[in-house]
Amino acid sequence: MNKDFIKKYFVPLFDICLVGVSYVFAILIRFDFNIGMFRSYYVSKEFDFLIVFFVHLLFYYALHINKTVWSKTSLNEFMRVVTMNLFSGMVVIMLMLLSVLRHHSFSITFIMVLLNTLLMFTARALYRYLRMFSVRMSKKKTAKHILIYGAGSSGRMIYTEILENPSHDYHVVGFIDDKPALHRSQIFGVPVFGGKEILDFVLDTYEIDEVIVAMPSVAKPIRKEILKLLTSKQVITRVLSSTVDLLRVGDFRKALRDVNVLDLLGRPEIVIDDEEMANIIKGKTILVTGAGGSIGSEIVRQIVVNRPKRIILIDMNETGLYGIQQEILMNSSHLIAPEDVRVLIKSIRDHDPMDKVFEKYKPDIVFHAAAHKHVPLMEYVPEEAIKNNILGTYNMIKIADKHKVKTFVNISTDKAVNPTNVMGATKRFNEMMIQAFDVESETNFVAVRFGNVLGSNGSVVPLFKQQIAKGGPITVTHPEITRYFMTIPEAVSLVLQSCAYAKGGEIFVLDMGEPVKIVTMAEKLIELSGLVPYRDVKIEYVGLRPGEKLYEELLMDEEGMQTTPNHLIYIAKPGEHTRDEIELCVQRFEASTHIEDFDHRSLLKQFVPTYKEV
Repeated sequence: MNKDFIKKYFVPLFDICLVGVSYVFAILIRFDFNIGMFRSYYVSKEFDFLIVFFVHLLFYYALHINKTVWSKTSLNEFMRVVTMNLFSGMVVIMLMLLSVLRHHSFSITFIMVLLNTLLMFTARALYRYLRMFSVRMSKKKTAKHILIYGAGSSGRMIYTEILENPSHDYHVVGFIDDKPALHRSQIFGVPVFGGKEILDFVLDTYEIDEVIVAMPSVAKPIRKEILKLLTSKQVITRVLSSTVDLLRVGDFRKALRDVNVLDLLGRPEIVIDDEEMANIIKGKTILVTGAGGSIGSEIVRQIVVNRPKRIILIDMNETGLYGIQQEILMNSSHLIAPEDVRVLIKSIRDHDPMDKVFEKYKPDIVFHAAAHKHVPLMEYVPEEAIKNNILGTYNMIKIADKHKVKTFVNISTDKAVNPTNVMGATKRFNEMMIQAFDVESETNFVAVRFGNVLGSNGSVVPLFKQQIAKGGPITVTHPEITRYFMTIPEAVSLVLQSCAYAKGGEIFVLDMGEPVKIVTMAEKLIELSGLVPYRDVKIEYVGLRPGEKLYEELLMDEEGMQTTPNHLIYIAKPGEHTRDEIELCVQRFEASTHIEDFDHRSLLKQFVPTYKEV
């Protein structure tokens, strides 16, 4: 029998048969299993049984008991079964009082309600237990051996999902938890071995392939200690960041992430208001430029989770675009229809094609993440940074203004603050454009400024990992160089939430926590690889690169700081730039790109007063 047949026909038929069984046994119990009395009572009450049967059938379908999933039977299903039988019993009693069922017995009705409730729920619970036991036994030898660190609600939810889903190729060996009260107890038949002191024994004895750390609410010093311990054991470790993520994504594997260097530095993970994000995105048409890049693709992922009406992905990077498109089609087709995901290979610098895109799809919100962002490379080709970062962004601003887009969010950077390089100067000019155009536009133009993101294309972390893989050395530019860091999902979630506070003209500044020394990060990455800094992998200093400064800033001196409802998002004081001034500057930038050997830096210094070369 296939699953559809079982759900549609077999399960209702089985439950309906239980009504008859309960009725029969209720009579037998009432008459102390006296068969003679049973026969005489039943023969005279055949019509009564049909009415009782119909009443139960009515509430069975009215409360959708036929649609309960037996493999996930829980207290909720139990209460639905109880409700169905109570309502049925009450209606039967009412019919008795109205003399429709004149000779029916109150005691038989009461016994039948109890029996039917017990049988229906027992059948479901037994099925679930046997299925979980079968899945656990079938996985025991062949599946990946998993140890869950944390026997609280999150750890139990993950274990339950593994048990109930045969497609998850995992066998949970047991739990580790530092609460002594849980030691030597059992959860669904598997042991809580003990605390961290028994970790070595468990890893060796049970040949653990992976450890899942399911302690999202634990204090950061404790979590840091646990992750550092697991890293030193050179066992694959995955982390659950939030119980909300676990409930939202449906598949626990999507809620897990690898240990990153910020975990070892002890910085708490940023968790934002998902409901606020959902209110911004749900039912809207969203356009994302640079959608194939590391930031743009994460914007797309988080937008899709919040069920937009349509999403338009734009980039010149066809490989990156194809990758995020396939990821959505494979993992998120239940959230957004494939035909509502539009993938367009287009340049933000081409006015007419981009204008047609806006005309056709009429986006409500634009996230502008397309940019050249590599600092040293842009020092050698400043004209390309101007073409893409300034002229391309100007093009997008003009088109968004023309089509009255509700909100336009420009992704900026801390390198725009007192810039010492071409890339930072172009980004600062973009912020000036955003604020100038917002004054007279129906579109809310805003910018979001943040620092480095771990694992983004061109960032230092992937480079360090490659160097570690080759045995070193890791090359650091200067022993005192520091940077602000976030994970990509953290930065993007704050970008999306900034939209909730956008009234127009704001430069939102994300709280990046404390700046981190790059050499400290290099040391932690070596430890994360199970190696010892300076012994297994050496660190060498190679000097600052062109346009690079020792310390990044998030605010300029003249910018104040205004708070928002989210303590991790601030607003910089608006600048004073007119659209006419910006238009004139853009014309000069445009003309300069057609002049060979032009001094683009001097023009940037003229229009971006805070730009100072180092």
